[in-house]
Amino acid sequence: MRIKLILAASLRDPLRRNDPFMPLSLPILAGSAPGHDYQFIDLLWEDDVRFDEPVDLVGISVRYTAENRAYEIADQFRRRGVTVVMGGPQPSVVPFRAIMHADAVAIGEAEELWPVIVRDAENNSLKDFYVCSPKPFDPRGRTCHQINHHPGLEHVPLPQRHLYRKKYVFDTVYAVRGCPINCDFCTVTEMFGPGFRTRSVADVVAEIDSFRN
Repeated sequence: MRIKLILAASLRDPLRRNDPFMPLSLPILAGSAPGHDYQFIDLLWEDDVRFDEPVDLVGISVRYTAENRAYEIADQFRRRGVTVVMGGPQPSVVPFRAIMHADAVAIGEAEELWPVIVRDAENNSLKDFYVCSPKPFDPRGRTCHQINHHPGLEHVPLPQRHLYRKKYVFDTVYAVRGCPINCDFCTVTEMFGPGFRTRSVADVVAEIDSFRN
């Protein structure tokens, strides 16, 4: 499949053209379902999205500050008959608002969801919601696929960083997910769980060894 992955960003985002750290959401998705023709659009650094290029599936990662622009982009693709999936922190906390602008919404961590989403898109059997969470999710009569656990970090797919056109100053790697503090302004506990999940030191070091920067 020809898959366009978009990191949404508002034109007024304070990190726009000012973030030296490589975001990992798009590379992790590409690494979790390889074998497709991926294109990354990073709107923290790029200005435009081409809507006239041939594409089978669009995935949009959305933070709070990017919500409205992400909906505009999604609507443009859907008007052209392109399947759109939205995910990331903001759609995860307002999934029923996001589904108004998408064919499917991914809720929670996506590396175990994305291969299922891509397969269902290929088979024209896409569900409305794809959920990765031990908490019960009520789809309110819509179709839903749920993984009832947070993914283990023993076999994390290698992020496909080379697909970024932007050369970031710093590559990034994560060693831990989850947080027990649950600050009211933060989505980490809600999305990644209230306990720490850690990767092995050897796996983190091996990933750092693969960096080109």
